Amino acid sequence: MHSQLHLRDATPADAPALNHFVLRLESEALPTIYTLEHRLTIESELAAIRRLTDSPNSLFLIAERNGEIVGAMDMQGMRHPQCRHVGYVGLSVRKDQRGQGIGTALFSSLFERAKSVGVTRLELEVFANNPRAIALYERLGFHVDGVRPGLVKLGSEFIDVVVMGRVV
Repeated sequence: MHSQLHLRDATPADAPALNHFVLRLESEALPTIYTLEHRLTIESELAAIRRLTDSPNSLFLIAERNGEIVGAMDMQGMRHPQCRHVGYVGLSVRKDQRGQGIGTALFSSLFERAKSVGVTRLELEVFANNPRAIALYERLGFHVDGVRPGLVKLGSEFIDVVVMGRVV
């Protein structure tokens, strides 16, 4: 039995824990996520939190279990006046916590709150070699808007990126 999941907004005080979370994700070396170009620091994580929390049409949510961050979701609202209703979503869940409803819980919270910050359309990108994530997004009402063939190169392999969207 897993302990209760707690969802909340990220705050600047979360920078050290979020930095640890992201570095742990990076160490998993999964072929389904972008790798970091530069090593993250607590300062860079703090800047990312502030950028999102200071933006009127963005959100940064974290999922905690036993006081540890096990998942995170950011929604970055577009800046152009004609597109401020669109939010780009990023989701990360620790490998050992996947399949336990964390992504679904984070999306449920996002769906409830997106309109309150003026966002009525969500978009995301997912590697085509990640069928579990694609299935989750489809269950949550996302539709394939397009495919970016061979966008990502991992070693000698080219991977398509699937662009998905939905209205909230």
